[in-house]
Formats: sequence, C-alpha cells, structure tokens
Amino acid sequence: MGPRQLPRYAKDGSQIEAAPRATGFADLQWMPNINYENLAMREYILSVADFWSREVGVDGFRCDVAYGVPHSFWKDVRELVRENNSEFLLLDETLPTDPAFSENEFDMHYDSYGFTFTAQNVLEEGDGLTEGQERVEHLYDFAADPSNPEQLVEDVLARQDHGVPDHSRVLNAVENHDEQRLLNRTAVDLANPDRDSVTEAEWDDAAKGQRAAFAACIALPGVPMVYYGQERQISRYGEGRVSDPDDRRGRDDEGNVRPEEDVRPGGRQRAFMNWEEYDEDHLEFYRGMIDLYHDLDVLHPDAELSSKPTDDEIDAVLFTRDASERDDVSGPETVLVVVNFESEPVTIGLPEGVEPENLAVDDGGSDGGTVTVDTVGVFAVTGTLAEN
Repeated sequence: MGPRQLPRYAKDGSQIEAAPRATGFADLQWMPNINYENLAMREYILSVADFWSREVGVDGFRCDVAYGVPHSFWKDVRELVRENNSEFLLLDETLPTDPAFSENEFDMHYDSYGFTFTAQNVLEEGDGLTEGQERVEHLYDFAADPSNPEQLVEDVLARQDHGVPDHSRVLNAVENHDEQRLLNRTAVDLANPDRDSVTEAEWDDAAKGQRAAFAACIALPGVPMVYYGQERQISRYGEGRVSDPDDRRGRDDEGNVRPEEDVRPGGRQRAFMNWEEYDEDHLEFYRGMIDLYHDLDVLHPDAELSSKPTDDEIDAVLFTRDASERDDVSGPETVLVVVNFESEPVTIGLPEGVEPENLAVDDGGSDGGTVTVDTVGVFAVTGTLAEN
C-alpha cells in the first residue's frame, strides 16, 4: 500500500489528512508529486520553461531531483529550450548520477557520490559519512580505505564504466547548498559546533585540505564548480543562518543538533557571504587554479586520465592528463599532476621526461629529479612515461 492510500498523522497521533491524499517527494507536502501524464499539467509546466528561456532569456536550468520526473518530459523540455536558445544548458541532480539522463535530456550532471562525498571522505578520519550520505554499494565500488586520495581518480575513471557518455559533462564539486561545507566538516564538530574551540592551526590545516580538494576539481576530468564562499573560507569567517543557539531549526526533539540539516546551529551551507573578512592567500589560490584551468587545455574534460602509483605513506595522488589527440592544444599536451592532501609539503621523485617546473600556483621548488609540492603540482611531460 502506497502513501496515497494512507492517512497522514501528526507527531501526537492525530490525523491531519485523510486517505486518499496527495503525495510529495520524500512525502513532503510542500514538494508535491505532479501527474505528468495529464497533458494540461504538462503543457502548463512547459509554458513556464518557455517563459524563462524565451521571454526572460535565462541561459540554463538546474533541475532539482531530476530523477523524480519522467524522461519523456525532460526530452520535451530540451527540445523547447533549445529552440529558444541553441546553447541553453540543462544541469540535472540525480543521486547517484544516472547516465540515462544524458539521452537527449541533460548536458551536465552532478556527481555527489562519485566526487563530492569522495572528496569529503578523503579529508576525514574513518568513513566520514553522515546520515543521508550512505554509499551506493550496488553502483559504485568503494575502496576499503575511503580516506585514500587515489579514490578520487578511481571514481572519475569509473564514470565511463557506469555509462556516462563522452559528450556529457560532469561537475567536480566538493560542496553545494545541500551538502556540508568541506572546511566546516573537517574543522568543526558538527554535532557540537563550538567554533571558538577551533584553533588557528586547525582552521589553517583544514583550509589546506580544502585547497587540495579544489585542485583535484580543477585537474581531474570534469567541470570544476565553486560554491559561493568556499574561495573565501566562508565556514571560518561567514555567519550562519541560525545565530541563536536555542533556535530549534536543525535540532531533533531532544534538542540535539542534526548535522545533516542544511540550516542548523553551526551550519554554513547557506551562510551569509563574508565579503570583508577572508583569507587573501586562500582566495588567490582559487584564482590561480582557475586561471591555470583556462590556460591549459590539457586540464579540460576531454583530455585522457591515467592514474600513477605513489608512496603509500603519504596522502597524495598522482595522475596524468593527455590531450595529444586534440588539435591546437594551448600549453603542454601531457602533464603529470600531484595533489597533496598532507598538511606539510611532500617531496616527489619525477620520472624521466617530466619537466621540474611547477605550472601551478604554489611552486614548492625542485632539486635534481625531485620536486617539493605544497598543495598541487602540474608538470609538463616531454617524454614517454612508463605504464603503472
């Protein structure tokens, strides 16, 4: 028996809605399920898409919970908006990513399970998962050690194994409005968010990890995404939406903070932007990595990715990007990338045929056949690297 055939009850046991009743996503009344088989309803919603894409002239839609809507409707939407604007962008949210939405529907896809959660796990002890972020074991094969940064590369490589076509674009994002801020999650006890107890060194160490995760967003295949404020350490300097510690938003019936809520005491998912107070070096790192992405074609989504072995004793990941099959490549055709998740710089031995100059923003220096990498190193490959 589905929820439509059941009454709705309040917490005190009183009936507030008789059966049969309307249903909604996750059984929420304010997100009602719509009957897309009703042609009048379907035409009405299409008219809304037409209004925004034609009369207003927006250039894209981010479609929340796209998997709750029939594929046939999204195909109609795509046909309509592309008639209004041949470059109109459709971005879907499906959890986990569903390649079926690439078929004449969406241009770009979130990858929460294959990138966002992986990046967060890399920077945490243990499995780092909270309620609502359970792994989808039947679709993704996760490593025994989820904090291993090599899992970032493996998850990106797995996209094609899951059927994501080459023409689709997938977002590389470490956080968004629904997920916990990476810096907040790694520096603060989210269940007991006493922010004053976090030391300067702990904030700096967590921010170093966030920069490494963003470097992976830039250097791995995909479309890097910056969620507002991460570039200015909003978790550290921004003001949360719940300022009163006694505010009941984001708490359970016993008054305990619910870390999975996006608006809660200590939460920063939707914090007020910190325009005046921020870490300038942190912001410059973001600017530098974005400039590097625009300068080097080899970092773009269609360049090949290959993993490379690294020292098991350090939290760093090595991989190559190869754009030699492309024409008119700006910058080197092949690069070796090192992303360091350690709090301190690491020393890496470069294979023959790799130039020691770090093209990234934080050149740690080189000495003969070794280089020191603070957060990220991007090195031009001029020879042939040995296979793993």
